[in-house]
Amino acid sequence: TTAPTVSTKPTFASLAKPTKAPVVSPTFQLTITYKPSANPKTFAPSSSPCNISSGELDALESLYYSTNGAKWLWRPNIYNDFGANWTFPAQVSDPCSLNWQGVTCKPLSIGKCKVEQLRLNEYEMHGPLPSEIGLLTGLTSLELQANRLEGTIPINISSLTGLSGNLWLYDNRLNGSIPTQISALNKLTNLFLFNNKLTGPLPSQLSTLTALTQLALYTNKLRGPIPQFLSTFHCLQLLQLNNNEFTSSIPDIFDNLSVLQQLQLDNNHLHGQLPSSLSKLKSSLQYLDLSVNSLHGDPFVFLGFPFIEFVNISSNHFNDMSSLRSASLSSSSSSSSSIDATYSLNYLDMSSNSLSGSLPSNMGYVFPKLKTFLASNNCFKSYIPESLCSLSNLTSLLLNNLGSRCPSSDVSIPLNTFLSNVVNRKYTIPSCLLSLPSLQTVQLTGNYLYGTLSEVSPSLESLTLVGNALVGSIPKSIQQSSSLTDLQLSLNRLSGTLSKDAFQYLPRNSTITLFSNRLSGDIPKSMDSFNKNNADILTGNLFYCSSDGPSSNLKNHDTYSCGTSSIDFYKYIYIAIGIALVLGSAALFVCILLKKHSNNQESLLLVTYFRLMKPFPRPFVHTIFNSRFLVMCLFVALFMTLFNVGMKTADGSSKEFTNSRYNTH
Repeated sequence: TTAPTVSTKPTFASLAKPTKAPVVSPTFQLTITYKPSANPKTFAPSSSPCNISSGELDALESLYYSTNGAKWLWRPNIYNDFGANWTFPAQVSDPCSLNWQGVTCKPLSIGKCKVEQLRLNEYEMHGPLPSEIGLLTGLTSLELQANRLEGTIPINISSLTGLSGNLWLYDNRLNGSIPTQISALNKLTNLFLFNNKLTGPLPSQLSTLTALTQLALYTNKLRGPIPQFLSTFHCLQLLQLNNNEFTSSIPDIFDNLSVLQQLQLDNNHLHGQLPSSLSKLKSSLQYLDLSVNSLHGDPFVFLGFPFIEFVNISSNHFNDMSSLRSASLSSSSSSSSSIDATYSLNYLDMSSNSLSGSLPSNMGYVFPKLKTFLASNNCFKSYIPESLCSLSNLTSLLLNNLGSRCPSSDVSIPLNTFLSNVVNRKYTIPSCLLSLPSLQTVQLTGNYLYGTLSEVSPSLESLTLVGNALVGSIPKSIQQSSSLTDLQLSLNRLSGTLSKDAFQYLPRNSTITLFSNRLSGDIPKSMDSFNKNNADILTGNLFYCSSDGPSSNLKNHDTYSCGTSSIDFYKYIYIAIGIALVLGSAALFVCILLKKHSNNQESLLLVTYFRLMKPFPRPFVHTIFNSRFLVMCLFVALFMTLFNVGMKTADGSSKEFTNSRYNTH
C-alpha cells in the first residue's frame, strides 16, 4: 500500500515538486502529489511457522477490536499482492507466515519473528488507538493514516523506541494534546500528525527529536508560540505548521536549519517582521508559504535563492519593497547573470498586502522563470512593467485592483499623476503581454488602464479586464478564439462592431460579459447558442436588434433598448450643454463675488457684463442666470444623456426595440 494523494493543502513529502503550473483563481490552493518512499514487500507466505511474541499478538488483537476490525476495508487478495485478512481469535500466533495485510515481519531466529512495520492506511479503521500499541516494540514504522481514528494519542507510544522511520497518524480524528512521551522516539525521522483535531502548544519535550527530517503538523488547533527548540533540528527538510492557531512572531531559528527545503507557516496568527536568519536558507529552500498572517516589513528575503520555486506571502501587512527595488535596479535583460535574479522561482503570490509605489520596471528580469504571478489588492499604481513580456513561461497573471489597499487618506492614482501618465502612455497594457505563448489566465480588473487591446495568445483561456478605461475595438484574435472559456471586458469604453462569426468557436458554456461599453452593430448569431445568462453583452451598449428584439439567451434581453452609434452625436451635445451651464453658473458666482468686493464701485467686468445683457429683456436675463434654473437645466441634461445611451428604464417594464433599418426613431 502507498500513501494517498494529499489534495487539501500543499505538501512536500519526500520533497515532491509541482509538475505544472495550476489554474489560478482568487481562492487558489496548490496541490502537490504525495510521494512516499517505496514500501518494502511483506513477508512472503511460508509453510514454516514464524511466531511473534504473545505481547505483539495481543497488540494486534487490541487494535483490531478497538477499531472495529470486522468492518475494515480489506484489499482484494487476487494475486497475493496485499496478503490475507486478519482473523481473531488467532489459531496460531503466526501473522507473519500467514502474510497478514499491512504487517511486515523480520525473522529473529528459526521459528521466531517480530513485527517490524505496520501499515494500514485507508482501511476505514474507526475507534481509538489502544494503549497496547506500545507492545509492538520492534516497530520501525507505524502508518495508520487516512482512517477514522478517534481519541487521544496513547502515552504508551513512548515504548516504540525503535521507530526510526515514519510515525504517520495524519488524516484522522485524533484530539487532545501531543503527548510529551513522544520525546522518547529520538530515532524518528518523519512525524506526520496533520489533519486531526490536536490542541495545545507544542511540548518542549519534543526537543529530543533531533533526527527528524520531516515534521508535518498542519490543519490542527495547535496554539501558542512557535518553539525555539526547532533550531536544534539540524536534519529538518520539511516544516509544516500551517492552518493552526500559533500566535507569535517567527522565531530566529534558521541559522542551523541549513537543509530545510519547505517551510509552511501560513494561516496562523503570526506577527512582526521576518527574522534575519531566513537568509541562511539560501542554499536549500525551495518552498515558502507565509500567507494569511499579520506579518509586516520587507518580505523579499528569498531574492537570489538559487533553488526557490514557490513563494506565497499574500494576505499579510507587508509594506516594504526596498530589497525588490534594489534587485530590479541591478537586473536587466542584458544582465542575465545578475546576483539578485531568482532564476528557479515559478510561483509568486504577493497579493493582499500594503505594498506601495509601482511594480519595479525590471520585475520580469528579477524572476525570469515565473509561471504564476499574483499581486492584486495592494497600494500599487496601475503600472504594468513591460519586462513581464520577457516571461515566456508565464501562464497566470493576476493583478486585480492594484491600488485597493491604500489608506483612506491616500489615493492610488492622484489626478495630476493620472493626467500626466495619460500623455506619457504609462498606465496601459503592454502590447506584447497578452500574446505570450504560454499565457492561460489574465486578470487586470479595476486598474484604470487605458489604451487599446492587442492580439492575444491562442493558448489564453481566461481574460478579465473589467473596470478599466480601454478603448478601440475587440481584437480579431479574441472574437475568433477557440480556447477562451471566460471573457470579461465589461465597464470599459470599447467600441466598434462584432464580426458576424464572433465567438462561434468558443465552448457553449463559456462566460462572456461585455456590458457597459460602446459596442454597436449587429449581435452575432453565435450568441443564440450560449447557455442562458452566460452571455451578458447588452446593457450599456448600442447593438442593432431585429424587430423581435435580442435573443432570449442573452442576459437582460427583456429590458434592453436597442440603438445605434448615431446616438453618440446627441450624447456629446448634451454633455456640451451641461458643461456650458456649469461654466455659466461659475461665471455668475464670480460676478457676484466681484460685486460684493467692489465697495459699491463699478468694475470693468461688471460694466462689460451688463452691456452685453442690455439687449435682452430684464426678466429673461434674471431667469436664465438664476442659480436654481441653471442647476435644474444641468440635471435635465444629465437625465437625457443617461436615457439616450442605452440605459434600461428605471422600472424595467419598458420594452423598446429600435433599429434604423426598420423604422425611424
